[in-house]
Amino acid sequence: MNLLPFLLISLIHLAGEALHNRALHYVTKPLLLPALGVYYFLTVREPSLFIAGALVFGWLGDILLMVPVKRNPFFLGGLLLFLAGHLCYAAAFLGSATTDSLIGAVLGGGFVVYGILVYYKLGPRLGRFQFPVILYISAIALMGVSAALCMGSQRPGAVLTVVAGALIFMISDNLLAWNRFVGPVRFEGVMGMSAYLTGQLLIVAGYMQFKPA
Repeated sequence: MNLLPFLLISLIHLAGEALHNRALHYVTKPLLLPALGVYYFLTVREPSLFIAGALVFGWLGDILLMVPVKRNPFFLGGLLLFLAGHLCYAAAFLGSATTDSLIGAVLGGGFVVYGILVYYKLGPRLGRFQFPVILYISAIALMGVSAALCMGSQRPGAVLTVVAGALIFMISDNLLAWNRFVGPVRFEGVMGMSAYLTGQLLIVAGYMQFKPA
């Protein structure tokens, strides 16, 4: 039941994206991560300050990025807030990270390769955003690597849930970046937000299954 508000608000928000209803977009977007935070804090006994920080930074980033990205003067600020959120997630996972698992190392390497490929595709089009985007890609890849390296110390199902969330989150960012720097992506609003919300939920839900480091 604690998850129901997040799911309902997410569905309403996605309906607004599909219908291009700006009113639903602006009303629901600031409520998404607070609702996920309520689910997290009401479910766990000892909340992680790093997970809380990631949700707060994500919430602030959501607010700054509510304006369509092509015209948003706060894009860089939103980018930096999400970067801080990724670093918070990475800090939470690093407490359980180990190099004992080959599977974890392979999954972590996959995030590094994916990040390099994303930059290879976007790099020539980034202009003055080259350095911020490099930092951002590095931060989200670090989040994925740190999650994958938990494979040797945490339950595989929980780790794979977090890894899947990190990957889906990364895909949502790729859609947003392509839409801003390269060209319009059809249904980017619905697909990007669906991936973003799914990624956030899987990261939080997976981490909730971690045993104390």
